[in-house]
Amino acid sequence: MTEAIAAFGTIVHCDVGGGGMVPIAQLRDIAGPNLTLATEDVTPQDAAGGWVQRVPTLLDGGEVTFMLNFLPTDDTQDAQGGLIRDMLDKTLRDFMLVWPEVTEWDFSAYVVGFKPTAPVAGGLTADVILLNSGEMSLD
Repeated sequence: MTEAIAAFGTIVHCDVGGGGMVPIAQLRDIAGPNLTLATEDVTPQDAAGGWVQRVPTLLDGGEVTFMLNFLPTDDTQDAQGGLIRDMLDKTLRDFMLVWPEVTEWDFSAYVVGFKPTAPVAGGLTADVILLNSGEMSLD
């Protein structure tokens, strides 16, 4: 039997000030963060066999992307205090990604993309891009 965990119920919370975290409304598909470790080529001229040698340098939390049901007047999404306002004000915001089974990943990010879509035969949605800045806590 598989030990796979269903993704349903994964939540992204945002800090609304004063240390209060609230879930972003109507999340759908979530991708990321795209964790990477940069390396630097340090190959000397006399490297054995001509093989590249590397050293690790910087960790990067990359992007967290998600689609949501766009609610233009929702406090977590709108241009008055939500994700859109954070992007317009260039605000570094604290986020918490809560996976099923209660695992939390905490990070700070900028909203660098917010793309609403209004199909003729469908509901309002938006694609959101968060770009990590700084250390992540992957508990």
